[in-house]
Amino acid sequence: MKKVLWGTQLQALMCMGAFVTSMAYAQEACDGDPLVNVPRKVQSVVKGGHVHKVKHVRAPNPTLISQHGGVLLTDANGKSRPLFDDSGQLTTIKNGDTVQTLGDGFTSIRSSDGSRLVIPSNSTVYMKRISQTPIQIELKQGRVENYVADSSKSTAKNKTKTSYQIRTPAVTLSVRGTQFRVQYSEGENVARTAISDGLVAAQRPSVCAAATLLERGDGALVSQQGIKKVPMLPAPDLSGLSPVVRGYDMGFKLPAMGKAVQYHVQAAYDEQFLSVVQEGYSKTPDVKLNHLDSGFYFVRFSAIDANGIEGFASSDHFLYQPDTPY
Repeated sequence: MKKVLWGTQLQALMCMGAFVTSMAYAQEACDGDPLVNVPRKVQSVVKGGHVHKVKHVRAPNPTLISQHGGVLLTDANGKSRPLFDDSGQLTTIKNGDTVQTLGDGFTSIRSSDGSRLVIPSNSTVYMKRISQTPIQIELKQGRVENYVADSSKSTAKNKTKTSYQIRTPAVTLSVRGTQFRVQYSEGENVARTAISDGLVAAQRPSVCAAATLLERGDGALVSQQGIKKVPMLPAPDLSGLSPVVRGYDMGFKLPAMGKAVQYHVQAAYDEQFLSVVQEGYSKTPDVKLNHLDSGFYFVRFSAIDANGIEGFASSDHFLYQPDTPY
């Protein structure tokens, strides 16, 4: 059974309270590019494991590349748009569009430079600028996973510049070529970031302070008091899992991790997790997914610490054979 260590993701978990939701993304007023003077040689290098590289390309138009469950698309004027064009293909995405996933919805988008954005369930994302670089995306609610093209493969002019930004009222993340997750919730007053690969500049838009550079293995708590680094948890050990899973649910028993307070599991049709179909959380190492059809799935696991920071992830492929077909 093939084991894939997902030490290549930058995972960022962000939660921010209502006291900032009225801000009009103050990062607009912050001058300068936080990465423009940072040499590429300081970026972390993953040793061992699987590296999910995203080539910098010029795509004709940003477009949806997968859709599962309830997904809504509206244009800059708030008018609903169909997910499929007249030929039955998934539609293009335009500057100013908003994508919303419902409780069972997952979708992914390819931007104009080849970067890919995965939007899990219960999320709302505003595509401020998706058709040209630097890509600028505003996360209104929920989570996004980002696979950012390496701008060093673009022009010499862009080699030291930010190619991609994720913004929330809590924090702005600026990157040049990396992979990361972001979560934002109006119910908390703190942002959480965890770096699995690449280099990220984290900046609080409310004060336009100097950016904090985060590298592989750095977790960070972002609040009104500042940005505090903490170490990430390691990836769960999957060596004891069977490649065939049988039962009413697709269940797994992971080894307990001492500092973990929660475990996260996702199932997808592809190894890159661009076509996620289901996910779940558990307070114990016994994690499960339900109502899945029989078949092969790629499954990804990670642990979350008491700070709410998600650690490194590991994944493998499994055959699921339910006792009772759904």
